[in-house]
Amino acid sequence: MPVTTTTNANAIINRVAAEIGLLPVADPIASVDPAFQQMRYLLNSAGEELIQAYPWELLQRSESFTTQANDSGDYALPADFSQMINQTGWDRSNNVPLQGPLSAQEWTYLLGRDLVSSTIYASFRLTEGKFKLFPQPPPTGLDIHYEYLSKNWVRSRTDPSAYSDEVTQGSDIVLYDKTLISRYLKVKMLEAKG
Repeated sequence: MPVTTTTNANAIINRVAAEIGLLPVADPIASVDPAFQQMRYLLNSAGEELIQAYPWELLQRSESFTTQANDSGDYALPADFSQMINQTGWDRSNNVPLQGPLSAQEWTYLLGRDLVSSTIYASFRLTEGKFKLFPQPPPTGLDIHYEYLSKNWVRSRTDPSAYSDEVTQGSDIVLYDKTLISRYLKVKMLEAKG
């Protein structure tokens, strides 16, 4: 099985630059050359687009919380949340899957029918940047878990615990496989140049 290899942003941009006929430079991210500035922006676009293209294992994260007395049922999504991984929501306190994500119509139906007393499973909806749990308010003590894809595909070399959704320094580590991101950046650069 192939090993995923990562590298820093400067190495990726210089690799692509050499492949398309440009001379590599010491710090492509800081370069004032228009071609290198364009590649920096295209690298960030490529990183964002790859998040949407596939549920990369390196971006998978988990979230959990326990409902408390007087909760509204609306919970903030993680700061790095991109999208939920389907069928990973689970109410571990009752050992049952969460129902959802519910559509706007299903959510409205549940709220309108006032099914709180007859609800067997907790259900959820993702809207307005929130994880909304039904019934509202939820019972106390539900142990909620789910997995999601992070939008953060860049790690700081100077602070390995700091992640970001864009390259800002040449030393930033791109988490995607270096061959994948280099090829995608090259395609984007060639498309931009016609």
